[in-house]
Amino acid sequence: MSLFILEIVFFISLGLIVFLFVRKLPYISDISQKELSAVQRKGLFHSEWIDKIDNKFIDLLSKWLRKMKLIVMRLDNYVARHLESIKHKGSQEVTTQNILKEIREEPKENSNGNGNG
Repeated sequence: MSLFILEIVFFISLGLIVFLFVRKLPYISDISQKELSAVQRKGLFHSEWIDKIDNKFIDLLSKWLRKMKLIVMRLDNYVARHLESIKHKGSQEVTTQNILKEIREEPKENSNGNGNG
């Protein structure tokens, strides 16, 4: 019941925020053309280098995320194979040297170029 009351309070406050935003919207559109052109010039002056930095950051982030995805997929494949080997071996222990050897051998097995195996 308390969760229901909290949800009602949340949505009422969200509605109040939207109402206040809509009430102030006409004041925003009353900016004169001189002020608007000054704001646009200032924005154009500063936005070029910000856009370049933003695009470079997005490129670097996407490359990094692709590499992390590949690492996670390799780790997932290794864990799945390792669990299968544990299941088949039963109660035999796998040493750390065998685990490291399996990790080093994995990229050689998946050599079709797309990383999906």
